[in-house]
Amino acid sequence: MRPTDKTEKLIKNASIGTDLQRDRKVLNEVLDAFEETRQKQTGASHTNIWRIIMKSKRTRLATAAVLLLAAVTILSILSLTPRQAWAIEQTIEVLRHIKAVHMSGQVNYQDGSGNTFKIWTRPNSRNPAVAGDLRYQEGDNHVSAASEEKNITYVYTELKTGGVVYISDGLNRQCDPFPGSDLFEQCKKRAKNWQEQYRKDEVTGRYSAFVTFEGPAVNTAKYWLIQFDLESKLPVRAGVWWDEHRKGKPHYEYSFIEYNPELSADFFDFEIPDGTQVIDCRILRGLLDNNANTGIDVQNMSIDDACKQTAKEYWSAVISKNWSRLQKIRPLASGEKLNELTGIYGNDEPVELVEIATMNHISDPGTFAEVTCVLKTKSGRTKTSILNVEIRSEKRGQVGAVAGTIGPETF
Repeated sequence: MRPTDKTEKLIKNASIGTDLQRDRKVLNEVLDAFEETRQKQTGASHTNIWRIIMKSKRTRLATAAVLLLAAVTILSILSLTPRQAWAIEQTIEVLRHIKAVHMSGQVNYQDGSGNTFKIWTRPNSRNPAVAGDLRYQEGDNHVSAASEEKNITYVYTELKTGGVVYISDGLNRQCDPFPGSDLFEQCKKRAKNWQEQYRKDEVTGRYSAFVTFEGPAVNTAKYWLIQFDLESKLPVRAGVWWDEHRKGKPHYEYSFIEYNPELSADFFDFEIPDGTQVIDCRILRGLLDNNANTGIDVQNMSIDDACKQTAKEYWSAVISKNWSRLQKIRPLASGEKLNELTGIYGNDEPVELVEIATMNHISDPGTFAEVTCVLKTKSGRTKTSILNVEIRSEKRGQVGAVAGTIGPETF
């Protein structure tokens, strides 16, 4: 086939659209065909080649068409910036068809520790902006599972003292939002300092929109960066930082996102492992809700300070052997349980609370706080006790109470 015939065929079959990759392919083919025509005339000067081409009606038409197509294609490529190829409204529309999401990545804490995580979630039937069914797994020793149908949440943690599972009514999780259209619609409205950048993804080579903003907080981290794929319009990676400049490790880094994964009917059910300590949060919370003589006043305190104060007052009651005060702070310790406690503490009496070493699960609605206390006993020994502390807002104000201990009373 002669170059001019090839060019005419190429022009007839060309279709100019708004697909960036197709436009580049068409332009490259046009330029290759034009280069082939030029190479056939290597014995002539540029002036003579142009004169020969333009004397022929057939080649003049083909050449004009080539130049026109090249110009239009170049303008199309230059004008089709990524900004015109994506808008958050497109993502919101695509996400309306998402019924389940699987995400995984890395979680980092301010104390320098961290772990891997996996999340599977489906939208709430009444409010699609939040999760209904959810399963969250962090490393190998922490699982949170919630079922909307059963209206119950299980939180399992493996500690040095053994496995512990908390049971609570309702959908009590820290990973509550569902990453669907409703959430992103609300997020765009409420976001501060929304900034968009467009560049290639270094991993896939695909063009993406990189959006930064100040938005919903995850454990007080609220400075987001979300990457949207320009072809699918879907979020493909994300991170949220405590630092407003997004320096260092993010609190949560979502490195993998899968949409509409296949999930079995019982996927969000949870089976309590054998030998696990079961803590039913509903019992203590029911007492605090219905009995004004339970718990102690910790109003006008942060959750951290309220947990510490509750633990301090509990050990003060133990050390002073004020058992009525102990029962107010630990309302489940009555009857045989109180007798058991006095016997345990009497074997080697605690005489001083040395320190509150660590606190875990603060503000987690699916659990009680785990407050690790270091004690000195009458014999001079140092012992540890992990108190389960609940801070609850009631009509009478904010109250604190001890549910019990994780593992032995002291060890």
